[in-house]
Amino acid sequence: QQTIPQTAFMEGCVKGVFDGVDDNVNVGDLTYLNNVSSFTLSMWVFAIDTDNNFGLFSKFKDADENITFKISYDNLYVKIDNGASSYGTATGAFADENVWKHVVLVYDGSQSSNADKLKIYTNGANQTISFGGSAIPSTTNNLSGYDALIGDYVTEEFSGIIDDVAIFSSPLSESEVVELYNNGLPLNATKHSVYIADNTKLKGYWKNNVLESTGKWKDHIGSAHGTVTGLDETIFFQQGVT
Repeated sequence: QQTIPQTAFMEGCVKGVFDGVDDNVNVGDLTYLNNVSSFTLSMWVFAIDTDNNFGLFSKFKDADENITFKISYDNLYVKIDNGASSYGTATGAFADENVWKHVVLVYDGSQSSNADKLKIYTNGANQTISFGGSAIPSTTNNLSGYDALIGDYVTEEFSGIIDDVAIFSSPLSESEVVELYNNGLPLNATKHSVYIADNTKLKGYWKNNVLESTGKWKDHIGSAHGTVTGLDETIFFQQGVT
């Protein structure tokens, strides 16, 4: 078990490490991502390697019906496929290894342009996205019956640590993303202004170091506790200072 000093996570804690081979967390169907016009996915990521394809989150039926968020050779890559391939790439948005980064995907299918429908943020900064394939669709595909995976996309398993995964049903504004980033000190999603104003908008919330009684990643909002495959290695993060 390694020990790494870290200021972003204030309490001392042990976190499971995705090995890049066969580790993931299965959080089930997540019906609130099926055939919807908006959502926000937020997570903190510590990547050991970025020079390949590494899945951060996916809900996959087939190549043209899926939701995908991944690191791809130092870039952040998103697919919102509803019958056709529709994707965006934030070039160089994840070139740093062995540091914590806050990454956020915001999808708002009610907007007219690709740039307004899909946004990617790293550490509170809105990234420039280049788009390819078909136009970003107005809704996600009906992916009912297909489970969502944290740390995996088909055979592209993540290498590193993922923590504080939150999914909102609404498209967060830039200021709301910055609030969640909280100057690099991860804000508990249940303390966020969107949750305080309407707690039904926070749909799922998982922390790497908190397990449900059966050994699953606990969903602090709902019942989509994540079934863990692997994550046998752990890292201890010492208490940080501001």
